[in-house]
Amino acid sequence: MGQYYKFVNISKKQKCDLHQIPMKLTEHSYVGNIYCNDALNLLMDEWSGDEVIHLGDYAEREDGTNTQQYISKIKKEYGLSTTAYEWSETFKDTEPSKEYKVRYIYNLDKKEYIDLLRQPIDWISIYEDKVYFNKFNSFALLTACGNGLGGGDYYSLNKEYIGSWAGNHFVASEKKLDKYSDFDLNDIFFSE
Repeated sequence: MGQYYKFVNISKKQKCDLHQIPMKLTEHSYVGNIYCNDALNLLMDEWSGDEVIHLGDYAEREDGTNTQQYISKIKKEYGLSTTAYEWSETFKDTEPSKEYKVRYIYNLDKKEYIDLLRQPIDWISIYEDKVYFNKFNSFALLTACGNGLGGGDYYSLNKEYIGSWAGNHFVASEKKLDKYSDFDLNDIFFSE
């Protein structure tokens, strides 16, 4: 069965469900997807500096994934008797107040950043006589909790890095920010 994901702000106990429809990780984690854009736009303002994850509904503390320790930590810290995904259902739904063209995401804990445009073109699609070039959204993959437990998860190049940014604190920007000039570029490519 497929695993479904949503963006969750642990710091503020908020979720971003405005344009979320039940979609598997690789079905929506691409640059330009409206749901991913909502989360990135929140990182520009309301969620700037917060602890954010991309939570799968199968993610658990003993699931054998890269993020099992993180899920175990939040379950213990908040005394959860439910799954983290069920807990996040109680969070307030929020939406971005503005729309930006986010390109850079800074990981304040790891002192790294990603440039969404550096991902390789992964597939080309044609819709209504227009050609679209699609790339994976590395932020959505790096913050994904529970990858590898369901259909539609990411199983390809550099899969061991999925979730490696889960539970970190982030800031997003349209342009490079001088205040983070000492951060390293996280240049991990994702491609199926």
